[in-house]
Amino acid sequence: MKKFLPYIVAGLACLSMPAKSMAQKCDLDVDKVDAFSNEHIRSGTNPVGSKKFKWKLTLQRTNDKYSWALYIVYGVVVDKSIKKGETVKLKLENGKIIELVIDDNYLPVAGVGTTNVYTVFQPKGALTEATIKDLAESPITNLQTNLFGYSPEIEISSKQGEAIEETAKCLLKP
Repeated sequence: MKKFLPYIVAGLACLSMPAKSMAQKCDLDVDKVDAFSNEHIRSGTNPVGSKKFKWKLTLQRTNDKYSWALYIVYGVVVDKSIKKGETVKLKLENGKIIELVIDDNYLPVAGVGTTNVYTVFQPKGALTEATIKDLAESPITNLQTNLFGYSPEIEISSKQGEAIEETAKCLLKP
């Protein structure tokens, strides 16, 4: 019994610790109160798709309002704009499909790299708390855009999907 006593004490110590101290700490990119508006802004940005896409999904909470933004890079020059009302669809591991609606018109921004030209878009939109809860319950597995007649479907790795799920969970915390 004496040789098991340290293990018993350690086990009881873990059980007596508050659950909050054992919970995973949120790792958000932004968690601050804006000095001018006094709004509490929290957001996390995660890559989506393969490295060749260089796409990123941001989930944000400003006070009690939620929003999303998608950083999109096309490896070609695109001369069309993204129109208000176009959509981005997210498929969750549990089978749910979430449709993100773009809130405004977004013009292409062309750039030149060392060996290529590219086009960047940064559409965004509002989210409901219910949608954030859906994202917090199941990882994303696929993303599909429906922009100017081009609908690529991008596979999201399990690591990326779980990271987005964790970001959503963090945004739901007070």
